[in-house]
Amino acid sequence: MQKNTSELLASLGRDERDGSEFDLIAQLTSSVQRGSKLAQAQLQRIKNFDHEVAKVIDAEIIELFETWEGKFKELFSDHSIDSEEFQEILDSEEFEDLLAEMQIDADWDDFFAYNTGVESSVYPETIKYIFDGIRKSKIGAGPFGAQGNNGDQYQIAHYAIHVALSPLIPRSFLWDISVGEIAQDMTFYLRDRDHLSNIPAYLLSTCVSPASSVNLLKAIFTLEDGTGPSFSQYVKEWLQFPLLVNPITDIWLLSKLDPPNIANSMLNSFTESLDMESDFDDDIGGVLAGGFFVWSFNFEGLQAVFKLCQERSFDEEAFATMVLAQRIIQEFKSERAISENHLHSTSEIVRAVIFSNPNLEKTTKEKIDRHEAIFENKNLLELIALLWTRDDLSVVI
Repeated sequence: MQKNTSELLASLGRDERDGSEFDLIAQLTSSVQRGSKLAQAQLQRIKNFDHEVAKVIDAEIIELFETWEGKFKELFSDHSIDSEEFQEILDSEEFEDLLAEMQIDADWDDFFAYNTGVESSVYPETIKYIFDGIRKSKIGAGPFGAQGNNGDQYQIAHYAIHVALSPLIPRSFLWDISVGEIAQDMTFYLRDRDHLSNIPAYLLSTCVSPASSVNLLKAIFTLEDGTGPSFSQYVKEWLQFPLLVNPITDIWLLSKLDPPNIANSMLNSFTESLDMESDFDDDIGGVLAGGFFVWSFNFEGLQAVFKLCQERSFDEEAFATMVLAQRIIQEFKSERAISENHLHSTSEIVRAVIFSNPNLEKTTKEKIDRHEAIFENKNLLELIALLWTRDDLSVVI
């Protein structure tokens, strides 16, 4: 590592909620060993951090944000965000013209896609500055323009997806934007779109990122309606697939995932709903790559499982069940989870995976409770058994 890497990591701070044993470098290294290309990119970003590039990006970000924050503040003057005058400005041609001018002045899509996240060296404080700017755009007159219920919210919400994949987000700040008060402020109501209703778009990247701690993933998943940010009720509907393909998701969390919601968050988007008649390369591959990842990942393992399911005429839920089964198999093969400790799991799919292991001793198999639907479906059990024999079907990202 470079001489100043330790200082860079120290600037992330620590958060006790990550757990006393949390070590970012060790976690990313372990994830790389388990086949994660995202973790490899994140680890390389830390090891090859370029301070000269980071200084330039920081200066560019600050200049752009200050310029546009000033223009929007001038437009809104002293009006409160809840005032009638403020809402009138949001509907005005002047506001729309300013938004259009901002887009022409700075190609925001390219800027955030290629100058942030895992693709460039960005300081932790710069990342926080970006999120603070986006937050102000939601609750006041920030650098992206004040937000009402306008369609530009969708575009603005997605800028943060790129930044959230960076491994260099300050740890406590990462918790705050995921399950804290800031997360509430970062909720974007996407008009005329069903996908990710009321969920901050960057939360998808947080859930798929190996730089998140498993404690954070569990905290996000266990958010309950009425006890957390307003989007809590939508977490289980839209975030299960990102959690499934994250290499740090453990057997406990995998046992809580359910195929219908995995299928929903994997195959449905704000533009279309896909099924088992879709083409994985052109249709599903595009949704996966464009839905919440800004890096080019290899989906060969997912694609192979999809084709195995197509050959057996499985429906979308059965496909999701097989992806979950393959992910659980990875946990057992890597010995992060031990089969004997989960023979009586409350999760039907965990027990089915153990039961289908071709190398499982008969006496152990007889101990498994098999009185649930999946055990009655021989086609599912046969495919799970086949998945056990394959070592080329990693479904982590």
